[in-house]
Amino acid sequence: MSSIFRFFCVLALAVSCALSNLASAEARYLSFAQWQQMPEGERSAYVAGAFDAYLAFSQSYAPSAEHYLKCVQKLNLARGALSTNVSSFASSRPAVHAQTVPGIMVQYLFQTCGTPP
Repeated sequence: MSSIFRFFCVLALAVSCALSNLASAEARYLSFAQWQQMPEGERSAYVAGAFDAYLAFSQSYAPSAEHYLKCVQKLNLARGALSTNVSSFASSRPAVHAQTVPGIMVQYLFQTCGTPP
């Protein structure tokens, strides 16, 4: 397993833990299938929260957080477009459907924005 892939696996796990700790006791970490069944606005908010959590919790890897923040800013995405892009990315890759949405989002960012410095 490459070190970049391990880094993103660990990062996805950290984001997962952070999001689950911030959620209420009844909330669950969402699978792709669960997330797809949510209304569009809620899916967008969920991905925006996952992206914010990624940036906040990756400050120890500041070059990585800065890389993805600048990339998303450069893409100049309309509101909700990150969620739409993550959905399209996952829809065309059945192998990721069993994964959590933040993990899928990190994979989307890696493919779209490239390897962080």
